[in-house]
Amino acid sequence: MQYFGIALIFVSFVLMLFSIFKKTNNFFNARQIVKDHFAAFNKSIRQYIVFYVYPLLLSVGVTFIYDATDVLYDNLLIVLSIILSMLFSVLAIITNFSYKTDNENPVDKRIIKVVRESCNSILYSCLLCVFIILYCIILIIINDMPFYGGLLGKILNGIAYYIFVVLILNLLLVVKRISKIINAKIKIESEDSKK
Repeated sequence: MQYFGIALIFVSFVLMLFSIFKKTNNFFNARQIVKDHFAAFNKSIRQYIVFYVYPLLLSVGVTFIYDATDVLYDNLLIVLSIILSMLFSVLAIITNFSYKTDNENPVDKRIIKVVRESCNSILYSCLLCVFIILYCIILIIINDMPFYGGLLGKILNGIAYYIFVVLILNLLLVVKRISKIINAKIKIESEDSKK
């Protein structure tokens, strides 16, 4: 009966992923969010390596020396819930700003571009958070199963570590872009007050 439950969990998880990333999804276009996020790395392969290859090395190293427990995943769920609420708050703040656009002014165009990239980075980080939360819940459930030990358990734990490290690095990217937006807003408002 337990294996039937695991099969249902696996099938539903895969079906949810395919539904969210379906090409013609009017409800939530996760595919476009991911595509736009990776488009930001097209100009710099080095940054792509920093954000996606180095975390792989880190997660493999951690997997070799540490076997995750339910306590780790419980704590990770708490941290992810806090990060997710923080991301939604930041998204609300930057979308609430007023961005005056002057098509002749290249500074305004850059600000709008950074705002769009920031919103997309936040949405991408939210996707990662939701995925890791679901993934951690599944790992907590199957942690006591006999097949979970050994190589399969290490691979499943390594995936969790990898996605979490990628999320943390993307949060640094979000913070950098948010600081650019805030600095630009302060500069614009100080220039407006001098007029």
